[in-house]
Amino acid sequence: MAIKKIIKYPTSSLQKKCRPVEWPDPQWSPEFLAEHLNDLHDTLVATSNGLALASNQILADGLRLFVVKPGTTKLPLQLFNPIWWWNEPEQLAVNEGCLSFPNVWTKILRMQRITVRFQDTHGELHEIKEVSGLDAQIVQHEVDHLNGRILIDYMTKDRRVRVLMDAIRDRKTGK
Repeated sequence: MAIKKIIKYPTSSLQKKCRPVEWPDPQWSPEFLAEHLNDLHDTLVATSNGLALASNQILADGLRLFVVKPGTTKLPLQLFNPIWWWNEPEQLAVNEGCLSFPNVWTKILRMQRITVRFQDTHGELHEIKEVSGLDAQIVQHEVDHLNGRILIDYMTKDRRVRVLMDAIRDRKTGK
């Protein structure tokens, strides 16, 4: 129940695969999970341009879960252990940004229609068969985070170097 600092690139924890959540979870208490979810929601709502936030964007030892900003999509507000697969191979190049990469945008090919399977806060399994458009893009972006895949993974080598140098400069100057 606090606004946390969003972890920014080049912090290495952003590139680590997150650990699945279990019910009951042997590592984290139900109280910790509830507090972490509240922190994710509070942090996301405090952003001016974020639509969703993955656990590892505020917790270095991230869990496989992400939250969605209320009122922005048709997706549930919390998705635990999400996986997705495409319904058809139609892709679209979208200009995508990320809260962990302030002021950085890059073109990414995203599937346009997907199915997503996830668990809720009680561990119950759900599946949404027709997720499309922005909702599909959000799921793919956040699952990328949970798998340790970030924006630079979609960039050319030259662009990666520029983004890294800018991120290091921003960190040194306190931006």
